[in-house]
Amino acid sequence: MRVLVVDDEPEIRDVLSEYLGSLGHDIRALGTGREAIEAVTAEAFEVAVVDWHLPGITGRDVLEAIAAHSPATRVLVITGHIAERVGRSHLAGLVARVCHKPFSLRSLRAELEALLGMRAPADAPIA
Repeated sequence: MRVLVVDDEPEIRDVLSEYLGSLGHDIRALGTGREAIEAVTAEAFEVAVVDWHLPGITGRDVLEAIAAHSPATRVLVITGHIAERVGRSHLAGLVARVCHKPFSLRSLRAELEALLGMRAPADAPIA
């Protein structure tokens, strides 16, 4: 499965990439929202793991690009700000879940498995 990992923290990005790669996934890891938007407009991903608080172009902006260009991509939003509520309006039209930092790899895997078990919107194209 092709997975896009977007996090501005190199340590988190590297751990996620290594872990998901060890599960057999093809990983594209990026550190900025701008890079992520360029990637989702040019490539197909089955899953995107996106940090909500990216500097400049935010996770919200990346989700909007995914909704516009690749609505069949399943999204796992990760955030370190428990007080931050990722509202339903930000996830509208996407198959998405939210995972709060800090998280264990076990909990991340459980969130991904739950995400993959969710149904896509009826009008979402197959990637």
